Amino acid sequence: VGAKTDAASGPVVLAGMGGVMAELIGDIAVLPAPATPGEVISAVADLKLGTLMAGYRGAPAVDGRPLAEIASRLSHAISGADPALSIDLNPVRLVGDRAIVLDAKIVAAPDAGGGAP
Repeated sequence: VGAKTDAASGPVVLAGMGGVMAELIGDIAVLPAPATPGEVISAVADLKLGTLMAGYRGAPAVDGRPLAEIASRLSHAISGADPALSIDLNPVRLVGDRAIVLDAKIVAAPDAGGGAP
C-alpha cells in the first residue's frame, strides 16, 4: 500500500502485492485520492492479488477489508498533504480481521528552495 502525489494524476493511493512481486508482475491498482474502502476492495479484486485473497486453489480466503481501510485512510491523508510527500507501507500482513503494517517509509522531498525555514 502506498500513496503519493503523481505529477499527471494528482494524489493517488496504490495497492497490490509488494516487494519483488510488485516489480515482477506489475499488478498494482492506482486510485485517485481520496478513495473509499469499497473502491479499494473493488480495485484489488481486479488484481491477481484479489484472486489470491479470494482463496486461490483451495487456500482459505483472506478478508481484504482491513487492507482497504488502511489504503482508504492513507488516501485521505495524502489528498491534503504536501505534494512532495510519499508514503509506502510494505509489507502489510493480513491476519484474521486485522492488517498489520510491518514496515513503513515516509519520504518528504526537500524544499525546492534548498533550505529550511
